[in-house]
Amino acid sequence: MSSSTLFAQDAYTKLRELYLENELSEHEYAADLRSLYQRLRAGEYQPEQDEMAIKCMFPVRAEMMSYLSPLEKATFIAQDPRPVTQASYQTESGNFIIHYDTTGTHAVDVNYSLGKTVPDWIYETGRAYEWARFLLIDSLGYREPPVDSVESPEYDVYIQQLSGKLIYGETVFDFIEDTTQSSWIESDNDFAENIYFSNGLDGMKVTAVHEYFHAVQLAYNFRFSDIWFFELASTWFEDVGYDNVNDYIQYIESYYRIAGLSLFLSNGYQAAIFGKFLEENYDISIMRSIWNFIVDNSAVASIDKALKLDVEKSDGIKAAFGKFALWTWFTGSRSINGVFFEEGSLYPEYELDADEDTTFSDAAFISPLTGLDRLAFKLYRFTPLRSSAVKATFTADNKPDVWGSAMTAQPPLIISLPPSVSANAANVNSSSGLIIAAANGSFKVSDKGRDRFSIEVRVTGIPPSTILSLHPNPLKVDESGTIINISYDLGAGINSGLFTVYDLLGRTVYREELGMLSQGVNSLIYSPDIRFASGIYLYQITGDGVKISGKFTLLR
Repeated sequence: MSSSTLFAQDAYTKLRELYLENELSEHEYAADLRSLYQRLRAGEYQPEQDEMAIKCMFPVRAEMMSYLSPLEKATFIAQDPRPVTQASYQTESGNFIIHYDTTGTHAVDVNYSLGKTVPDWIYETGRAYEWARFLLIDSLGYREPPVDSVESPEYDVYIQQLSGKLIYGETVFDFIEDTTQSSWIESDNDFAENIYFSNGLDGMKVTAVHEYFHAVQLAYNFRFSDIWFFELASTWFEDVGYDNVNDYIQYIESYYRIAGLSLFLSNGYQAAIFGKFLEENYDISIMRSIWNFIVDNSAVASIDKALKLDVEKSDGIKAAFGKFALWTWFTGSRSINGVFFEEGSLYPEYELDADEDTTFSDAAFISPLTGLDRLAFKLYRFTPLRSSAVKATFTADNKPDVWGSAMTAQPPLIISLPPSVSANAANVNSSSGLIIAAANGSFKVSDKGRDRFSIEVRVTGIPPSTILSLHPNPLKVDESGTIINISYDLGAGINSGLFTVYDLLGRTVYREELGMLSQGVNSLIYSPDIRFASGIYLYQITGDGVKISGKFTLLR
């Protein structure tokens, strides 16, 4: 998906940016937010060309409601009732009632090929919601959604034609004053339109697990300030429920573009990749641990507490965020199977700006001209002209305890880079370079503002090169000739290598251009001239200041 592709979510995001940049007063923002929500709900929002559907209107409704007085909330809820449908179906396990139409605007395809008493779409929808409930409640141990008092205690799902509203679905909740909320879900009736990244049953399935997790989240303490994490978690859970759909991947590129801004400013969908990191670097249970802490803490404080309880004993989210930043580099063609993101080869690649990608001979610097917000990161690549051992130093202008910066030159090895403490990388390749993540791990409200930093990288030496093996030795030559296999490890790459053989008098008896040689293990095959006399011969592999040598014995 191109970077120019828009989401209906962007209208909300742009509105928030105007408010956060003080271009709208709180009163103006609240009014515009309510207008946007009502236009989306009524299908009156005019999309731009190539605009894609928003995953759900949960965050828009949540923030809009947060600006209303109790009386205004009650009035608004009364004006936004549940849909009235023509039929309903209770799922086989009895936990859900799926409400639907068979004629009119909101009708589903009346295909009965599965041999059930309801249309296939309704039966498959019921199965998807039962699967979501089994995973969250029975398998992973989350709380059950609060029960409403409408008609029956089963959870209600309404199938509607939502493409005109540019949404996949919505978890609609009352939100009067309580910290926990009952809710119902609306979901599109076919996901056939091209505004959906995932069409048909795939679109329905990821919507089911996404929205039902919202219903579960409302059993915990709801705070509007945590809405980004509610969306992060629901978008992350899509891939837990349906690993083969990968709808969440559409948002990753847009997260890369805002990685230098606070995670708090993401719309949540974009940051689902952070949820993938938490699951894959630690364990899927880390997410439930976070939600248990959310009852009494903000989302970021809960992430920090869960990490300190289970894995990152001392540094919590600070250490995790630095590792996560480095993981984002190893995607697309740079992904390493079994090391970083499981589906990393499907992800877009993080692209560096020119000032973030440096080639150097002896030293390189990033000066503290700009800074980073809380829970924001920047990636830098430092590439030596020759593969080298380097020393990196990260310096914080202030608040050194908030940084979780890290570096890697030989993944999966990740080296912590605390402020004012130099760290060494023994073997930085002249092609892949040293990747450093400047990661601000602060999440405290008092830490608003951009924290400045600087980075210095210096070459400390060229790694040694060695002969690993030569065989056979001694070498017996007959009229049919024979060959020698030489394996060697180059501490640095060579642009133009040369293999030379000498006799004991120092005379050159053989010379071969090897061309460009990469850092690491290389090999060559040499076949001595059958006219050579028996004796000891010396050989060298040289180029760009590298010289390794050895000897072999030739017998006739």
